[in-house]
Amino acid sequence: MPAALFADKAVAAKIHESIRAGVSWHGEADIKTRDGKIIPAFVRADIIRDNAGNPIGIFGVFSDITERLAAQRVLAEERERSARAQRLESLGMLAGGVAHDFGNLLTIIIGNAGILQSMSATLPAGAVKRTNEIESAAWRAQELSKNLLAFARGSAPQLQRITLGPLIAEAAQGAVRHASVELTLEVAPDLAAVKADPVQLDQVISNLCVNAVQAMSAGGRLRVAAANAAGWQGPSSGSPFDRPVVIVTIADSGSGIPAEVLPRIWEPFFTTKSKGTGLGLATVYAVVKKHGGNITVESSRDTGTTFMLTLPAIKSEPATPALAADDVMLIG
Repeated sequence: MPAALFADKAVAAKIHESIRAGVSWHGEADIKTRDGKIIPAFVRADIIRDNAGNPIGIFGVFSDITERLAAQRVLAEERERSARAQRLESLGMLAGGVAHDFGNLLTIIIGNAGILQSMSATLPAGAVKRTNEIESAAWRAQELSKNLLAFARGSAPQLQRITLGPLIAEAAQGAVRHASVELTLEVAPDLAAVKADPVQLDQVISNLCVNAVQAMSAGGRLRVAAANAAGWQGPSSGSPFDRPVVIVTIADSGSGIPAEVLPRIWEPFFTTKSKGTGLGLATVYAVVKKHGGNITVESSRDTGTTFMLTLPAIKSEPATPALAADDVMLIG
């Protein structure tokens, strides 16, 4: 069996070694076609014997398994999405209960801290300082409690027909306002309308833009684009969008997300930030899915990180601007 057929010559060597030992071989391997393409295949190599049982040749069978592997990947991705949805639901129920009770306790702490502050004239200076620290920490904890409750409730989007241009512009400009980051906005002038909750989508795009800016603490470039597309199927996307869509791209020139971290970024409470809650991207994922959309990410140390948000477009009819803003301009 010619070694030139195999993309990896080591596979051919294993087959020949097996045949020389008098044992048939079967397994998967990458095969080179006559036109130079490489395809995955199931290979079976059997020994041809004469009537006396002596080996006289090799019989090889190659079966193209490209479609089978593609189907397996889609199935694995669907299982992962289903498992992620179940984890989100379970964690949401837990978070809701914790956040409710935690919020009640914090209300007592903040109320009593306020009473102590009103008595500051009779308290030692050190006690006043500690009281202020208690109240400050309690307010931060209450904000976390609100985030937990919002995540747990997973409120249904209040859908309306909107155009995303103004919303995208305001979110991106707000994210870079106090940062040394060069912003480029590329919003199609004929951007199709979508049916969405403007508050929830503002949360999604703002979160992604702020994360991008934070990934470029030493400065960099942020590109935010929105364009129409006839349909789209990207990596890990599941079923393709076979209808018009709006694709929002948020790309930064940061150092990228480590490969070992990338598969976990959508998990609730997973974070690499010292002061992070791990709810930002989990909430983004949940909101996008409730809008019938899809979100993917690509990242590397050399090129930075790119998030791609895909939402179903609706017919070209008058739409409500998502946010009051001036016409979108190209910046940078």
